[in-house]
Amino acid sequence: MDRAIREKALAYAAKAVLSAAFVTACTASDATTEDDNASAPTDDEIVKGNPACKDGLASLKEAFPTGDQRWYTHMKPDPKLVGDKDVTQCCESMVKSTTTSLAKIGKFRDIGCCAADYSEAQKANPNESPVGSACTPWGPPVPPAMIA
Repeated sequence: MDRAIREKALAYAAKAVLSAAFVTACTASDATTEDDNASAPTDDEIVKGNPACKDGLASLKEAFPTGDQRWYTHMKPDPKLVGDKDVTQCCESMVKSTTTSLAKIGKFRDIGCCAADYSEAQKANPNESPVGSACTPWGPPVPPAMIA
């Protein structure tokens, strides 16, 4: 397939996808999910799920008194949280909980878990991110363009 044909095929595919997305978005629906109406869990609910979170939440509030408004910018752990195992354990328990919801992920980001130190967890399982894609605003990584 030459370049011109490939570009036309991609353009038509994009039009088809956008058309389908437009029709889906404009279709009225009363369908809701459990997460649509869920409120973020309270600190007490988080501690109830993992007692180690009591100290972890205190450390996070000390590091981020008004919450972590820039959770998506952390490429390295915040210096105040380096080596804090309570914070790491608490944040991992929130993400890996069997009751993880979108509201819980929002709370995870807001309290500063994206700035926690996951280096020990990464060493234990180097092929898996301890928090998955919870700290990426756009989702999982996208492969580079496949141009020959």
